[in-house]
Amino acid sequence: MPEKRNSSRRITDPSIVERSVILALLDEDRTERWTRAELQREHHDVEPQALTDAIERLEDGEAAHTDGDYIWASRCARHLGALGVICA
Repeated sequence: MPEKRNSSRRITDPSIVERSVILALLDEDRTERWTRAELQREHHDVEPQALTDAIERLEDGEAAHTDGDYIWASRCARHLGALGVICA
């Protein structure tokens, strides 16, 4: 019999969530700006409050910017990503 997975188990580790969000914001295959809804769909396995908190910490650390519902990586984060300092 197949093992049941706990579908209510979601990622809450702040470091993991922040890394995942900044990598999404730096993804060259995506648009530069994301909406909160798009990030939530992309991070369906992350606790919603953990995602909100990660976005706030990234903004506080000037790694990302927000304007209403939109979120994007800062110029500094993009530059570090281009240098290969931020990588998956």
